[in-house]
Amino acid sequence: MTEKKCTSTQNFVLGGLIGAAVGSVVALLLAPKSGRELRSDINGQVQSAKEKAYDVKDAALEKGAELSDYAKIQTDSLKEQTARFTDTVKSKASEVSGAAKKYGIKIKADTEDAIEEVSGKVEDTQEVVADKVDEAKDKAKDVADKVSDKVDEAKDKAEDVKDVAHSEAKDVKKAAKKAAKNVEKEIKK
Repeated sequence: MTEKKCTSTQNFVLGGLIGAAVGSVVALLLAPKSGRELRSDINGQVQSAKEKAYDVKDAALEKGAELSDYAKIQTDSLKEQTARFTDTVKSKASEVSGAAKKYGIKIKADTEDAIEEVSGKVEDTQEVVADKVDEAKDKAKDVADKVSDKVDEAKDKAEDVKDVAHSEAKDVKKAAKKAAKNVEKEIKK
């Protein structure tokens, strides 16, 4: 559910950035400005979009680092709990072993079997915890990679928009020159 929410948020932010860039370019193209001013405004908007994309990437990397730190803290905590549990089991086993000497070898053998069984369970628990931590780290890295890919896509789209805007600006400039020449001819008549 968290991964789905994160993807939704990423898509929303990416859509907002692209929408803002396209809206800005359209507004610039429709504004009554000279070609130089228009190109300057378009370059400004593209730079702004790039900066926003970098901000999103930085935020995603920071979130990934936070998730990694959280996973490490949880791992350390579980290791500490496991170590305390193991120490307690060994202590109790030692106590039982001392009492077993009073009652005979059979009890001692049963105690050793119980210690081995508990130790095996503790080792299994440590392996499960380590696997869960690795999974959390992998998920955090995947999220950071996906966000980085989306940022790269946004950069590419911003560059495409810039190229289209430059092309459109040239066409508008040509059309304006042609219209000016036609007006000039009409005035001379």
